[in-house]
Amino acid sequence: MENKNFKIGDVVFLNSGSPQMTITQLTETHATVTYWNTDVFKFEEGVFLIETISLVMY
Repeated sequence: MENKNFKIGDVVFLNSGSPQMTITQLTETHATVTYWNTDVFKFEEGVFLIETISLVMY
Protein backbone atom coordinates (compact mmCIF):
# COMPACT_ATOMS: atom_id res chain seq x y z
CA MET A 1 0.00 0.00 0.00
CA GLU A 2 1.07 3.59 -0.59
CA ASN A 3 -0.14 6.75 1.01
CA LYS A 4 0.27 10.19 -0.52
CA ASN A 5 3.74 10.78 0.90
CA PHE A 6 5.33 7.40 1.57
CA LYS A 7 5.68 3.89 0.15
CA ILE A 8 6.96 0.58 1.51
CA GLY A 9 10.75 0.54 1.41
CA ASP A 10 11.20 4.27 2.01
CA VAL A 11 13.95 5.20 4.46
CA VAL A 12 12.58 7.65 7.03
CA PHE A 13 13.30 9.15 10.44
CA LEU A 14 11.12 10.53 13.22
CA ASN A 15 10.85 14.30 13.29
CA SER A 16 12.56 14.08 16.69
CA GLY A 17 15.74 12.96 14.90
CA SER A 18 15.81 9.23 15.63
CA PRO A 19 17.95 6.74 13.66
CA GLN A 20 17.02 5.92 10.08
CA MET A 21 14.17 3.43 9.73
CA THR A 22 12.64 1.53 6.79
CA ILE A 23 8.88 1.46 6.21
CA THR A 24 7.59 -2.14 6.11
CA GLN A 25 3.80 -1.56 6.31
CA LEU A 26 1.49 1.41 5.73
CA THR A 27 -2.05 2.42 6.57
CA GLU A 28 -3.74 5.76 5.94
CA THR A 29 -2.54 7.09 9.30
CA HIS A 30 0.35 4.90 10.53
CA ALA A 31 3.65 3.45 9.30
CA THR A 32 5.28 0.30 10.64
CA VAL A 33 9.06 0.65 10.51
CA THR A 34 12.10 -1.54 11.10
CA TYR A 35 15.27 -0.08 12.58
CA TRP A 36 18.58 -1.20 14.09
CA ASN A 37 18.60 -0.74 17.87
CA THR A 38 22.22 0.00 18.76
CA ASP A 39 21.57 -0.44 22.49
CA VAL A 40 20.65 -4.14 22.15
CA PHE A 41 22.23 -4.87 18.71
CA LYS A 42 19.11 -6.17 16.97
CA PHE A 43 16.42 -5.08 14.53
CA GLU A 44 13.18 -3.88 16.08
CA GLU A 45 9.81 -2.70 14.79
CA GLY A 46 7.76 0.32 15.75
CA VAL A 47 4.48 1.90 14.66
CA PHE A 48 4.29 5.67 14.24
CA LEU A 49 1.79 8.25 13.04
CA ILE A 50 2.52 9.33 9.46
CA GLU A 51 2.79 13.00 10.45
CA THR A 52 5.66 12.23 12.86
CA ILE A 53 8.02 10.84 10.18
CA SER A 54 9.98 12.42 7.33
CA LEU A 55 11.75 11.00 4.28
CA VAL A 56 15.53 10.78 4.42
CA MET A 57 16.93 13.00 1.68
CA TYR A 58 20.30 12.04 0.19
